[in-house]
Amino acid sequence: PVPLVVLGLGSFARQELGPTSDLDLIAIVEEAHGQPRAEEYMQRVVKVLDRWKRVGLPTLFDFRLRPEGGKGLLAPTMDGFGGYLRDDAATWEKFALYEPAIFGSDKGVREAEHLLAGFGTKTTESELAELLSMKSRIENERVKPELADRDLKLGPGGLGDIEWLLRLRRMMGVDLSLAEQAELTTALRE
Repeated sequence: PVPLVVLGLGSFARQELGPTSDLDLIAIVEEAHGQPRAEEYMQRVVKVLDRWKRVGLPTLFDFRLRPEGGKGLLAPTMDGFGGYLRDDAATWEKFALYEPAIFGSDKGVREAEHLLAGFGTKTTESELAELLSMKSRIENERVKPELADRDLKLGPGGLGDIEWLLRLRRMMGVDLSLAEQAELTTALRE
């Protein structure tokens, strides 16, 4: 009913969907005056997806990463989302918003790109410690210890380590040469 910009995150943004992947999405309404209608629309969408899930149909779409969590707006305005990023975004959200796929009108995509430019590039030592703690927790909770060495994504030296290296270097303000970045990106895709 109103123009939305949709940010695709994670494996969806990287075009690396696997059999158990979901599509982490954030919807942002382009025009502030359309926010109430967009919110109503997105609530209906989420209810339909929940119904599909209850009857056993696969639902790949996940809008739970929205600002302010489960109680936050499903369709914040550009200004509202920008303010949230600037003032309230948690460290893990900065990490999750690394190089999203952006869908929408040309104008909306440009606005979202402008909003995200430079976001998450100034990471403090305490934020880095928080992220490394989160990575350790993910590896310990999602992988059985006896399978850790064989887990291609979360095992030592796995895809997750390469992905984290790419994201953390950006968040720490470390610039890699184009050749180094291309080599890491190729290694991740292979």
